Amino acid sequence: MEIKIAGYEIAGNRTDCTTERFTNEDLKSIVGKIASICYTDKTYDEFFAENTNKSVKRTDNLLRNGHHSPFDQVYFTLYLKNASKITFMALNGERCYSAEESSDRYRPMQLSRNEQQDFDDLTQLYLGKIKEITPNPCKYIERRAEKIALENARYCMPTDMHYKDMFYTVSLRQLNYLYNWAKDFKIEDYPRVCKNMQSDLADFTKFVEDNGLQMSTLKDHFDRGFSFFRNKMPIQNEYGYHYTLNYPCTIACAGQMERHRFLDCHFSLPNNTDNLTFYIPDMLKNDSKRISEVQAIYDKYRERHPQGSLGVMTESANINDFVRVLYERDCAMAQYEINKVVQRNLNTYLNGLKQRNQDIARLVRSAGYQDDAHRAYLRDKQAENIECAKILEHYKNKQYCQANGHCKGASCGWDEGRDFELRRY
Repeated sequence: MEIKIAGYEIAGNRTDCTTERFTNEDLKSIVGKIASICYTDKTYDEFFAENTNKSVKRTDNLLRNGHHSPFDQVYFTLYLKNASKITFMALNGERCYSAEESSDRYRPMQLSRNEQQDFDDLTQLYLGKIKEITPNPCKYIERRAEKIALENARYCMPTDMHYKDMFYTVSLRQLNYLYNWAKDFKIEDYPRVCKNMQSDLADFTKFVEDNGLQMSTLKDHFDRGFSFFRNKMPIQNEYGYHYTLNYPCTIACAGQMERHRFLDCHFSLPNNTDNLTFYIPDMLKNDSKRISEVQAIYDKYRERHPQGSLGVMTESANINDFVRVLYERDCAMAQYEINKVVQRNLNTYLNGLKQRNQDIARLVRSAGYQDDAHRAYLRDKQAENIECAKILEHYKNKQYCQANGHCKGASCGWDEGRDFELRRY
């Protein structure tokens, strides 16, 4: 993986930069100056005129005391190139960042000759199926057919290729946390697919050290790591104002879902690639010949974890966050799989609320239940669940056009979408 500093921002002054190298004293000086606001009533100019040694000493005290928030006042924008998709998913699984990443939906992948041939064959397979399903397509399908075919073809392509690039903006604090997670990375703490990260993480740790960005005691105090993939205890589904859902989706879909940073997401895959199963688009339903052709290409790249490999996403948030995802993903311009995933999750959420209220009702009615205070609590919980179900019912069984039916992307030409009709592929 190649890494460059594209720019940095210190105390509101942003500088484009490709060659700058920093020392610990440089960084400690500015952090210490900013941190002094907690203790003094200086003017703006006085903060930055403070003696460097005094500022550095204050920063050393912050590090000894584990007070890391002032280190979030210094930001770096990095340009990362020729990394694996899994590496970028691991970085995007954290919340303290901003990223713009190359898209396999809109940019050609860097494939070998054999991979390119398989990709082209799949694209033609899906184009042919789309034409069969819609011999007289609407304007949206006519304009988007090739893009839809490309989106489906990429699912069979492996995730271990190192070709992707991204601009990634992160604070000095988070950069050092990532550095230590990368340096201490142990594959046994993660699913096997994360082996694709190892060379990228080695490049990342070297970059931080070579550019003077490492602070030896600026470490995460908790036993954490790259949270999106790290092995965790299983969590059961929960329903209410706050919810937790476990559901199947592909690596490609998981990479899209994690970008909703208001969600708490974790993704797991089988370690044994013999146990991998793969996504087959709905449009191929009952088309056994085409399904066999797609499955054969999946099997060819099975050991390299194709993007269409199915795993389990664990998603936790509250009902308002759930609706925010619906607005963006239950839309004509969203990728088809995630479009269907959020509709399936909607039905799971609604059914879970109703089942939870039935369970509460049976408990409250039971003859041996005498705890009046808890009975009152349960009745309040029933009322809360009913209100949550009312909110979710509004979105059920219809394609909900982004931005409440007033999407600024009306030029997509998908008139059926604005009439809330469900997509077919």
